[in-house]
Amino acid sequence: MENENYDPLAEVEKPPIATDDDPIQVPHELMEQSKNWEEHIPGKIKIFSMADLESLDDDSQSAKSELSNRNRDLNWKLQGMGPHRRFFILAPALKRLEWVQADMPNFSSVVEEIKGYVALSRKTVQPLRIPPLLLLGPPGVGKSHFCRRLADALGVPHHWQAMDNAQGGEALAGSETFWSNTQTGLVFRAVAMGNHASPLILLDELDKAQRGGFRGDTLSVLHTLLEPETARHFKDASYPLPIDASHVIWVATANQSDGFDSVLLSRFSVHEIEPLTREQSKMIAERLLTDRLRECELEGQIYPGQGFLDALSLLTPRDQRKGIERALGRAILKDQSNLLVDDLPQQAITPTAFGFAPKPKQAHQEKQEQPECDKKSLELNRYGIAF
Repeated sequence: MENENYDPLAEVEKPPIATDDDPIQVPHELMEQSKNWEEHIPGKIKIFSMADLESLDDDSQSAKSELSNRNRDLNWKLQGMGPHRRFFILAPALKRLEWVQADMPNFSSVVEEIKGYVALSRKTVQPLRIPPLLLLGPPGVGKSHFCRRLADALGVPHHWQAMDNAQGGEALAGSETFWSNTQTGLVFRAVAMGNHASPLILLDELDKAQRGGFRGDTLSVLHTLLEPETARHFKDASYPLPIDASHVIWVATANQSDGFDSVLLSRFSVHEIEPLTREQSKMIAERLLTDRLRECELEGQIYPGQGFLDALSLLTPRDQRKGIERALGRAILKDQSNLLVDDLPQQAITPTAFGFAPKPKQAHQEKQEQPECDKKSLELNRYGIAF
């Protein structure tokens, strides 16, 4: 039986990695070792060419001093790290994804799709390839939290980019060198300066990205980055070393897909995230409370009082966490062993604002009550709960 905790990369000798505290001068033995970086390294793939790196170093010598010094430091760090990055997805990933699926049932279809790609990657011992994912749904249903859980389950680095305040494509693809404060973008830092070929990059609130302005369309760079063929030869505007960014795991969130052009939308696997049902919300509330009590070592000392979990389940998962913290703090402050409904935020202790899941109706009843239900469902969806 396969040991799910076995890491086939643990026995692979890892190359030295430069840090900000490393001396500027690269040791001679490291320079000699870098000559062999083109050779195959088990469990890793090459994401740039050493010849391209050396060529870029030669070209940067004539640049202005600040930029030349920056490029020299980047060049030395990349030489120390070598061109290879880890790609392997560990065995526990599938089991961890099942946990995510159980904990976040409204993301079940997304997890089910990803599990297939993970299984294929492990079977073929090839880099994980997940098409860009676009998660559509109202605020508060847990889209950003799901991305963090997904990265943890896969064992890959997680990076977050708020698209509502991104300036052009600079945040992802770097700024041009004619700017005095030129900087590399998130893709270069995550792939070239990271330790994994498949970092997860979350594009949060993609529908709020700026489409104009003097620095251009924020989304235009995605046409290159989301297409594997062009992403395989990606160049950052601030440090144009060709790198293979085709293995990045892209996840975007949005409240709606209106406003996206069809070409960009076609690059995504689109999933509409439904609000939680009342039963699902209560199940999540119980788990969150149990986990938090365990973290605080308060199990057996503090308990949910009458109606507490019912009231807590009226909140979105995001607000449930806040509500639990607030209730725990008040319970400790008042030296009480029960968590009370009154200690929750106001929207949880006013059930008339939310209501409860209706009992099944006959077809003629549903038809008669349709206008009222639609109005009520619209109000409840604002809080990520379906009734």
